[in-house]
Amino acid sequence: MTKTNATVKDNPPNEPLFQPFQWHDEALDNARLPSSTVMQFVGQVRDITAGVQTILELRQRDSAEDDCEDTLKLLNEYFHGNLTRLSIAALELLNNKSEKIDNWAHEYHAKEGRAECEHP
Repeated sequence: MTKTNATVKDNPPNEPLFQPFQWHDEALDNARLPSSTVMQFVGQVRDITAGVQTILELRQRDSAEDDCEDTLKLLNEYFHGNLTRLSIAALELLNNKSEKIDNWAHEYHAKEGRAECEHP
C-alpha cells in the first residue's frame, strides 16, 4: 500500500507545489471496484460512525453535568468505560477493514484491472 505525505514535489508547470496527504495512490482514483464490496464497507462506516458519535455525545452530556450538582448523569463510569472500549474496538475494526480494501484495491489496479485475489 502506498501512502503519500504532504510534501513539496517536482511538479509540472501550473501544478500546485503543495500536495495534501492522502491514503491512496492517485492511480487508484479510477480503479473499478465491485460495488458490493464498496457499498458493504460504506454501510459499515455509517453504522460504526453513527454509533461512536452517539457514545461521544452521551459522554459529553455527562461531562457537562459534572458542573451541575442538581442533575443526574445518564451513565456511571463503569458504563462509560464499556462504551469507550466499544468505540475503540469498533474503530479498530473499521480501520483494519479499510486497510484490507485499500490493499486489495491496489492489487486490483496493479494487475491491469483484473482482480488477482479474492474480495476482502
